[in-house]
Amino acid sequence: MATIEHINIEGYLDTLRSLSFTAEVKLEQYDHKLSGSPYMADAAIGITTSLKTYRLLAEYKPHVSRAVIDRLINSYREGGRKETLILLAPYISSQMAQYLDDMDINFADLEGNCRLSLGRRYYVLITGKRRRLGRITPRGIRAAGYQVIFALLADPSLVGATVRDVAKESGVSKSTVSNWLRQLEEEGFIGKTRSGLRIMRHDELMDRWLEGYKSIVKPNLIIGRYQTPFVKIDERENTIERTLNHSDKLWAWGGLSAAWRILKYYRDDTTILHGYWLAPRFFSEIRALQAADGHLIVLKSIGSITFRGARPHTVHPLLIYTQLLTSKDERARETALELKDRFQSEEKFNF
Repeated sequence: MATIEHINIEGYLDTLRSLSFTAEVKLEQYDHKLSGSPYMADAAIGITTSLKTYRLLAEYKPHVSRAVIDRLINSYREGGRKETLILLAPYISSQMAQYLDDMDINFADLEGNCRLSLGRRYYVLITGKRRRLGRITPRGIRAAGYQVIFALLADPSLVGATVRDVAKESGVSKSTVSNWLRQLEEEGFIGKTRSGLRIMRHDELMDRWLEGYKSIVKPNLIIGRYQTPFVKIDERENTIERTLNHSDKLWAWGGLSAAWRILKYYRDDTTILHGYWLAPRFFSEIRALQAADGHLIVLKSIGSITFRGARPHTVHPLLIYTQLLTSKDERARETALELKDRFQSEEKFNF
């Protein structure tokens, strides 16, 4: 797996060198640690103009999405850091470029797309340059591979567990688990230490999970979207809870439905429910009918670990965080960061 020390760093520097106001662009060092802070940037880049030299802290991401950007911004700004940040990624679409510009984040890719704002004097935004054919892309990951990644992130102790245990928690076959544990070790995400195996590049692995959840994992989890007669959300969810409590099925709230029970911070009108082998009788009992814009979304589980919630009948906090951070709803993404702060302050989960 490429880290910033193994990527084509000169390609990104060349993109910045092509700008009219950059007299010199150079890599100052990899793994730049800020004085008096635990934060370590992937690299420090020096950009010289006709007036002065600016130092930018560079972060490399192999793939870019809103969730990855929001997570990066939140991590970077914790502690009130004010240094200029630049994101490096192989390709940044026009949509992601606009979002980064809105968030006041500089970026550069290998195709010539970039955004650079230095003080009040220099600003440029170049977008729309398409990805050239022949670019090397990482091996595709199917839903089962992402489920293994999720299980390891949700419970890092599983790194040293048996293949059977990881398969049960992630909901995939033992052969899939074995193959993915080996691949993650080959890519450097899992490494051996004196105390045993552990996750080595947590943030990068988390970005990989967030990237895959929305486009690959979530579509495979959806059982259906439904409309019920219960317009008021409390009445709807109380009815669902009473019905499921009389069954022997595993179930839990997800998304904002779960976050509300933990934070009492924000929720919309949609109910997110995860269930394991929910019978057709359940939908009849709550009078749910399939509807494209229904207020009840029912999802399958990601193995047993889905139901390891921090509160009764809520999914694992990492799954809630993922669902909120990958949402189009800005308030939901804000709630994701509140959830992260809550659990990290309790030192229960590492997002």
